[in-house]
Amino acid sequence: MSNRKRLVFSGLAISLGLLLLVEVFVGRSDWIWTYQPRSNAGIVDVLENEVIAKAPNPEVIALGASRLRDGLSPRDLESLLGLNEGTVLNLALTGGRAFDSLLLYERNREKLSQARVAIVSVEVDDVIDGRAPSARVRRFADLDDRLAWSGHELSLLAGSLWRTYDARDQIRGLPSSIIRNDNEAPPIADDGRVVWQDEVAVGPVDLDLAPWEDRYVGADPGEGQMRYLDQLIELLQEDGLDIWVIHVPLRDSAADLFEENNAELMAHFQRVVASLDEVAGIDVPWRAGNVENLGPTGFYDYGHPSTEGAEILTKRYAQLIADD
Repeated sequence: MSNRKRLVFSGLAISLGLLLLVEVFVGRSDWIWTYQPRSNAGIVDVLENEVIAKAPNPEVIALGASRLRDGLSPRDLESLLGLNEGTVLNLALTGGRAFDSLLLYERNREKLSQARVAIVSVEVDDVIDGRAPSARVRRFADLDDRLAWSGHELSLLAGSLWRTYDARDQIRGLPSSIIRNDNEAPPIADDGRVVWQDEVAVGPVDLDLAPWEDRYVGADPGEGQMRYLDQLIELLQEDGLDIWVIHVPLRDSAADLFEENNAELMAHFQRVVASLDEVAGIDVPWRAGNVENLGPTGFYDYGHPSTEGAEILTKRYAQLIADD
């Protein structure tokens, strides 16, 4: 073999060896996810270690998306229901979907199953097919999940074997994270919610909806992530919890916009949620106008409740639980 060929083969061997080392010690190691706690995947560990593990036995748990995170005040709900402080856990996540709600419950089932009531939010995004999987999916999805998603995202199948591919965004952000020393967890508020931004006490009366005008345009109505919501409801039923599936209402102008631009998808969402009424309590007011005293100032954007809105919605959820 010529020197040139030996150099080529040596280079290939070294490259493959380096790739293998990265795969074993980075792609297949949990630290690459946990080192960046403010990331989409790393926040799971923050909730588990800083909120769930340190909380007393829960009475009410809330799982879902950021609109529920902002729209349910744990301390207010405890006061309204006469519960001990710390027994309402609002575990809703930024960008949270049904997959994430099931994930958090399964991973922490021993403790969370002690609750009496589960409030689970559902979003239009949960009934859309073809959405790109989040970093939480890439971190935690098992082979069955990946096969179910493969019709829309073949790369998930590659990621089941080549974990470095799944963790590529985490790896890409690692150097800058190390340089900035940006590995501190986001602060936890006194009520146990992750603090992503300063509270907005009262939202604007008028809002330019241009940033959200195309939010659902071109979206494909389908099963989406509803299979995960079905699985979660089954687990909650097995564990004896009372279940409320809710949709945090939208600012009226946003609801009008979404209905005008995406009528088929909005109607599909309403049908899917209505089909759950035999297995759970359902509260889907859809728009602010369907909730007493909830006006535009109850939102700081298209649908995330301000402090004012959270107070109104928390009273609503307390009443649902009390009347159940």
